[in-house]
Amino acid sequence: YLKEAADLGHQDAQQELALTYSTHEKETHLHYTTLAASQGNYQACCLLGHYFSSAVCGLTKSLVLAKHYSEKNPEDELSAYILSCALLQLGKDRYEEIME
Repeated sequence: YLKEAADLGHQDAQQELALTYSTHEKETHLHYTTLAASQGNYQACCLLGHYFSSAVCGLTKSLVLAKHYSEKNPEDELSAYILSCALLQLGKDRYEEIME
C-alpha cells in the first residue's frame, strides 16, 4: 500500500518509500525523495539540500539547488546549516569570479 499511496501523490508515503530504497536502489530513492520534496515535504527537502551540497547519491554538486531545497525548511537545524553553508560558498565563488 505504501508504493500505491506514493504513486498516487501522498508526500509522506513518497518520503517513507524513498527511505526504504535509500541503501540499495539510489535512483528510486532519489525519485521518491524528489517527488516528496516537490510537494514540500520538509524531510525530503533537507535530504536533497544535503545531497546537492555534498554531491552524494550520484548528484552533481549544486549550491544553488542545495540552497533552493534547504531554504524550504529554515526552522530545521540541519536545513539551516546546509543553507548557511551553501550561501557562504556561493558568495565565495562569486567573489573569486569577480576577482579573476
